[in-house]
Amino acid sequence: RFAPAYCGEGFFAEHCCFRDLFFVRYSCHESTDQRELDVHQDGSSFSFNLLLSPTSEFTGGGTFFEHDGSVVCPAARGGAVVHSGDARHGGAPITAGERLLLVGFVGTEPQQYSASLARWAAYNAFCKFGHAAFAKPRAPMNSHPLID
Repeated sequence: RFAPAYCGEGFFAEHCCFRDLFFVRYSCHESTDQRELDVHQDGSSFSFNLLLSPTSEFTGGGTFFEHDGSVVCPAARGGAVVHSGDARHGGAPITAGERLLLVGFVGTEPQQYSASLARWAAYNAFCKFGHAAFAKPRAPMNSHPLID
């Protein structure tokens, strides 16, 4: 649902791919723990922060958006904040506890199903859809209109 909003018309969900996917831990348990993150841009088509901790385990935190000064935090574990990778944002400081996130940077590959990238497209389809990507019989390669 987000691809058309962030990537424009003509993009499909199968054009989206992870550019990066990682865990972030904000904590107040040790003086050396990361409690916040400076304002930055991700450079992705869009990004998300998925809350993995119950909200009862931390105070503060959330995603700070520079353009309007707002801080957005999911209401419950499993909620997410999704935004343009061009948006200037940061991690608002937590003041108690520990906050765990799964962060993803999503990009697009608009030509991933072209004939010139057939092997990459097959690998990518298998990674996304498993064996179902190859369940339908394929036409012989020598009869393909783009190859003749």
